[in-house]
Amino acid sequence: MRKIVTLVCVLLPFLSQSQTLTAKGLKASNGSFVGFYQWTPSGWSTSTEKYPVIIFLHGVGERGNGTTELYKVTNTALPKYLKYGTKPMRYHVNGKWQSFVVLAPQLSTAYGAWQNYIVDEMINYAVKYLKGDPNRIILTGLSLGGGGVWKYASASSSNASKLAAIVPICATCAMSSASNIASNYLAVWGFHSVNDPRVSVSCTRDAIAKINAANPKIPALFTPYTVGSHVIWDYAYDDIYKYQDPHVFEWMLGQNKSMGSNKPPSVSGGPDVSVTTGTGKAVLNGNASDGDGTIWKYIWRKVSGPSGSKMVDSLSRTLTVTGLTTAGTYVYKLVAVDNNVYWNVDEVKIVVTSGAATGNISPIANAGSDKTVTLPTTSVSVSGSGSSDPDGSIASYAWTKISGPSGSTIASPSSSSTTISGLVAGTYTFRLTVKDKSGATDTDDVLVNVVSSTSSSTSTGTTTVTTTNTAPVVIAGDDQVIVLPENAANLTASATDNSIVKSYQWSQLEGPSTATFSAPTSKSTSASGLKMGRYKFNIKVTDDGGLSTSDQLYVYVKARPIANSGSDKSITTSSTSLSGALSADPDGSVVKYSWYQVSGPGTASISSPSGSSTSVSSMIKGTYYFMLRVWDNDGYADTKGVYVYVNTTATTGGTTSGVDQDALSATEQIVAAPNPVRSSTNVTVTSKATGTTYFNVYDLNGKLVKRILTNKATTVFTQPIDMSGLIPGTYQIQAQINNSTNLLTRVVKQ
Repeated sequence: MRKIVTLVCVLLPFLSQSQTLTAKGLKASNGSFVGFYQWTPSGWSTSTEKYPVIIFLHGVGERGNGTTELYKVTNTALPKYLKYGTKPMRYHVNGKWQSFVVLAPQLSTAYGAWQNYIVDEMINYAVKYLKGDPNRIILTGLSLGGGGVWKYASASSSNASKLAAIVPICATCAMSSASNIASNYLAVWGFHSVNDPRVSVSCTRDAIAKINAANPKIPALFTPYTVGSHVIWDYAYDDIYKYQDPHVFEWMLGQNKSMGSNKPPSVSGGPDVSVTTGTGKAVLNGNASDGDGTIWKYIWRKVSGPSGSKMVDSLSRTLTVTGLTTAGTYVYKLVAVDNNVYWNVDEVKIVVTSGAATGNISPIANAGSDKTVTLPTTSVSVSGSGSSDPDGSIASYAWTKISGPSGSTIASPSSSSTTISGLVAGTYTFRLTVKDKSGATDTDDVLVNVVSSTSSSTSTGTTTVTTTNTAPVVIAGDDQVIVLPENAANLTASATDNSIVKSYQWSQLEGPSTATFSAPTSKSTSASGLKMGRYKFNIKVTDDGGLSTSDQLYVYVKARPIANSGSDKSITTSSTSLSGALSADPDGSVVKYSWYQVSGPGTASISSPSGSSTSVSSMIKGTYYFMLRVWDNDGYADTKGVYVYVNTTATTGGTTSGVDQDALSATEQIVAAPNPVRSSTNVTVTSKATGTTYFNVYDLNGKLVKRILTNKATTVFTQPIDMSGLIPGTYQIQAQINNSTNLLTRVVKQ
């Protein structure tokens, strides 16, 4: 069956697809089979355009074999919406209708966490077979799948650079390096309930905070919900503006890593307005600008105030509010959304007092969109015909020059539209002032950017337009923070010139060690071999006329704290003390401690779980494993465990029959890189009991990840513990014979 599914996967990408959710399968480069669902929009098969790609990672309950159990993937969230057609997956963004292709792989039950190779296979498949745009790959997932999103994107800078955006929803804690996300043009929008009973909100909230603390090229977004549930994906994937406006699919369509960095727009709702109940109407004159793009749309929303008012044209820059017949304060907010679907908000008040109609409502100036002119063209047309007056008409127009090179001429300065001539290279600002019949005025500005052309001649060879060379403009990029053991930073400069940028040259100005540049004469390079401390790097850009400009950035190399939980202990009482006082931070201080029990034959009492030292009591005979987690002043954490062997019978009840700790024998197995990963480890058991025996394998969060059942007829036997399918990490192996349990050993799989 698996061979048949794989063959279908190879053939079907070339067949016609039209809004279908189709079961697929492929053989990964490592030999593993991956089953997945594929969805393509209407018109996909005949289209010549490239499509943005959504890769969806499901939760723990949807794992399966990829074939007969693949249907589980459609039980929830995005694949479920596509199966039943409850979402169109087609949205109007930046002036055009856009859609996605969607892939939803299934994780095998052999794995306890998402594997990065699966995401790589989906990306490669989408780009090769589904007309996927490599600059618009979006990775999203929920719960365990949300953790898979964090895991893949933060594992390396290479992984992060393959993605345009990630959307982790109620995600498990699985992020390794925030700097990998921050240093790339990777957009992030996380969702989580602050009352999530299954996965702590800190898994998402703290990850977002670390990304934003690392000076990201695109700021990370976080939306917390207050519902008391883990199941929030219907909130996060809302596309009818019930919970988000803009919604997450519009935001996905705005993300394109080829567009570089992005910052939210600036927005102003305008000045507060005062009217009377007799007037009953007010106009809010908002505005917004985007320094690295354009404004896509405006959204007005009522925040508070008496009922009865009505908003007119709530999706434009200006808002008319009618029905203001009840005195009080009305608050409205303006949301301005840029072409990358990032937004900012400002609030404005309408104060309504009782009284007859008074005063006049000011007109609204509209000078039109900004213009770009390329020489030898030296003129441009501007229009203020979009100006209006809410309670009358425009009486006059006046165009004036505010800034820019000298010599320009406004042909008809008192007309609604005019031509401006005599332009030279540079940036001009022209202002339109409109006046209504009552003398009230409003203004709006339009920018005209005149760009130089290269030297050229007419057909007769008698006319030449020559430009003057100017020095290039260069930006080294944002400062970065990386955390050891990561010791390399990716540096990317951006440069513009009125002619041609000829060369780049990276150099180091400061630092505790000498960095190695992978490509010192390229626009992008990696600086490696970094040690703890601050580095200052310089980029020098030279144009074809020999003029140069330099810019610098800093890279801060931080160190994680080092947790120290003390030496293992063997005691004959039911209590002891544990100390983490020797924990340290190489470049700061330890500011927070947390003690918790990972395993043991019973539940111990921890007197000071947030103290640097604590006592543990109420222990019965057996082996306990406690974990200390510490945080430093930069918010980074480290963990270290400590074993407590209790060699006494009981102070809190329990039994000592079955497994006897003194009669157990097992050597701790640690496999360290670069040795090959060990697929299994042998545990030798000596026990007074015989019969059914379970071997339970736990991760350090106390989660059961594997169980092995055996029937032993002798008191001494060797049991192989299969470690395949488990991700690298530390695991506890516990024997359970009859009704008694005891911890045997730990295995570190690298």
